[in-house]
Amino acid sequence: IGCVATTFTFQAPFFEEECLARFAGIETDAQEDGRAYVLEREEKLAQLFSAVLVDHRQAAPKRNLRWHLLPVRGPRGGIMHAKVSVLVWEHRIRVLVGSANLTEPAYRRNFEHMAVFEFSPDSDLPLELLTEVLDFVDRVRRFAPGADKATDVGPQAGLARFLAQTRARARGWQSVGWRRGDVRAVFMPVFPKGPSLFEQVQREMPSQTGADWAWVTSPFFDTGDG
Repeated sequence: IGCVATTFTFQAPFFEEECLARFAGIETDAQEDGRAYVLEREEKLAQLFSAVLVDHRQAAPKRNLRWHLLPVRGPRGGIMHAKVSVLVWEHRIRVLVGSANLTEPAYRRNFEHMAVFEFSPDSDLPLELLTEVLDFVDRVRRFAPGADKATDVGPQAGLARFLAQTRARARGWQSVGWRRGDVRAVFMPVFPKGPSLFEQVQREMPSQTGADWAWVTSPFFDTGDG
């Protein structure tokens, strides 16, 4: 059906020729098949919606107009650093939250982290988690140009429709809650003037208790106590 992704750094050829091509089921190769790839690309991409929200400093000037690119400009010079993707099929929605930018080194050579959440009519994940991710993408798009314009055309309008249709698609699916004692996944986006990560962690703790320990997973680390 479609996909939307957020990223800080961005390589348009990698996104189109590897990520988007795989999602759309493009079988020809951009480097080897030339004209056949162009024809298949136009046919396949015309049937789905795709968009990338990227920090405005990293927005690629050259790209295929079959997919949308929205440059995000954070307030007071802030950057858009999130790496969240939503992929939608007829009976499945996949959410990816991780550390990898949409670049060839991130997906091919770096040590990165990626959490994958699968939602479907019989999924055992709470739909609240999916709603929070869709709300996050909707909020990020409002930092891109055109969000305040009332129009039915263009990337902003297309992305707003895609998010609304994705919500409607999942609305009829069963929604379960986290079972007592299970490990929970909590989506914690950080926005300007909003609660910090640590404030959100505190809020999610059971009442009158605190954390005895925490695991922080990161591909980057410093030696020593620092």
